[in-house]
Amino acid sequence: MVDRASIPFEPSDETKQKAKRYLEEAQQDFAFHSRCYQRNLSIFIDANDHTIALPDDFIEISGYIEFRNRVLKAYRDKEKMPRRNANDVYYTGIPTNYDIQGNNIVLYPSPSQTGILQFKYNATVNNAVDSATAYKKLNYKDLASNYFTVGESVQGLTSNATGIIFEDISDNKTGTLVLTDISGTFVNTEQIVQIDEEQTMERSLYNTMTELLVQWDKLGLGGRATVNGSPYPHATAGDKPAVQQAYHPFLIDYSKAMLFEDLGDYSKSDKHMQRYMFNRDTVKAQHPHRHLYGSEQVIDVL
Repeated sequence: MVDRASIPFEPSDETKQKAKRYLEEAQQDFAFHSRCYQRNLSIFIDANDHTIALPDDFIEISGYIEFRNRVLKAYRDKEKMPRRNANDVYYTGIPTNYDIQGNNIVLYPSPSQTGILQFKYNATVNNAVDSATAYKKLNYKDLASNYFTVGESVQGLTSNATGIIFEDISDNKTGTLVLTDISGTFVNTEQIVQIDEEQTMERSLYNTMTELLVQWDKLGLGGRATVNGSPYPHATAGDKPAVQQAYHPFLIDYSKAMLFEDLGDYSKSDKHMQRYMFNRDTVKAQHPHRHLYGSEQVIDVL
């Protein structure tokens, strides 16, 4: 794609570097505006976890939200559902509704039992470095707390190996972490936990990690799971954009538009940018309806 974006320009390493950077910008812009990049997320919910932080790449919900075999409904202001009783204590039970407040999802009522909250959401793209050695994948099972947050560290409690979380591909209680900056070697069946500022603060209040693990869920700390296998290379990281293959050619117009703008050729820049934006807006209109086919008819029943 870099070569295709660079065709109209004087060949040079600088041009290719700029083309690559603009392609990365294009992917982020395309994913945000077209809502074509979707991710699944599984969150282990403990009893009384009524407010849960959403991932930093979250844009909006793109499918239904499920908890303990129940599809939750979006909370509507008109329903006027109180969250607390007269004693200012949260109502508890099996959640029936949810609300998005800032970058948090709030459950109504507060869950009285543990369970997995699952949903699909439209996301921004975290561009990966094009490298065969920068990342490794680590499978996990038995998710037992929250979820693993991109950008935070994870540590093996047996091996003391650490790595920075680039991506969490979750599926119910199992998943795969894409890690970078790994130190040490994670071992099969060991427990892994997310290491962040909150965990570090809480760790200082307990004598041992074992004591902290007992209180882990109650404190609302990050992801905790069991390693399932050994780390393995993610050799194809950054080889191609994360958005669907069918949309890759559209990103090239964005890159060309920016390269022409750098040269001061605003006429050609505008031409490519207009074509890019037309395709981006077309995908935004088409993408949510990909599951539909054939003619449709709306019947108004009085």
